[in-house]
Amino acid sequence: MKHNVKTGYGISPETIQRTAKDRLGGQGQGNGGGITNWHGHNETLLLAFKKFFAGCTIADPVPVQRIDAVQQWILSFVDDNKILFSFDQTETCEAILHECQRGLQPWDKLLNITGGAVEIRKCMLSLMLYRFDTYHYRNSRPGEPKMLRVNDTPGQCSVQPTNMPHAIPIQRQDPTSNTNT
Repeated sequence: MKHNVKTGYGISPETIQRTAKDRLGGQGQGNGGGITNWHGHNETLLLAFKKFFAGCTIADPVPVQRIDAVQQWILSFVDDNKILFSFDQTETCEAILHECQRGLQPWDKLLNITGGAVEIRKCMLSLMLYRFDTYHYRNSRPGEPKMLRVNDTPGQCSVQPTNMPHAIPIQRQDPTSNTNT
């Protein structure tokens, strides 16, 4: 049976056909070569994505140790991707959510070009924001960080998938909760 290839650019005019020599299904998930194969595919997406955003800076909080800072854009495992951003502590929650939304759009576009798409029902947004209390109260000392929850950081982030006519809000998730997707 002959097939056309469909990507974000459209449907190919040429056809392809599976034979004993040309195994079009690829290696598939779960075999020894699948991890390397996926990494090569995903690495190309990551290289393109990092052209748009600075990523997340991870640095040693104790400067005397002089450990170099590293940049990280996306943590990826097969089709589960975590897009990372760093923000200055003076940024508002509204500005942070806007930047997250701005980051989701090109990722969706890159996936679409390769024939994939963002799976909105599996998307979740967690903000790891801290408040450093300056007063003492029960079970806490001044200056201890407190991770803020969704109720402390109101707002919404939406993405408009390439194949949909309107933007869809991304579900917010507390950074301390776990998820089964």
